Amino acid sequence: MRGEGSYPFGVGSITATGYGRRARQNAQSAHDMDKFTVTTLQQLQVPLGGQEIELQQIDFAAGGMSMLRVRIREGRRFTIFDLDPGTARAWGEAMARWAQAQPGGRAE
Repeated sequence: MRGEGSYPFGVGSITATGYGRRARQNAQSAHDMDKFTVTTLQQLQVPLGGQEIELQQIDFAAGGMSMLRVRIREGRRFTIFDLDPGTARAWGEAMARWAQAQPGGRAE
């Protein structure tokens, strides 16, 4: 049985604010969060695998924390992920420790 404002399969009715001004404002806020600027920081080419690594800074128009985007291209495939400052710092320190422990890795 279907009544006014109800849906089949046990889905409830649409709330009064579902299509109103607040919903439009929330949608606009979500849209603003999608706006960001990208600044390339470094591009690297891996000599043995041919992967291209690009480090980018992501700044959101709405403000807040900047993110470090890591883009790895392998042929036509991309791996992309965003890091917060704490994770980027920990990852960078771990990579530097590893590099220094390798033969010829210590800066003279």
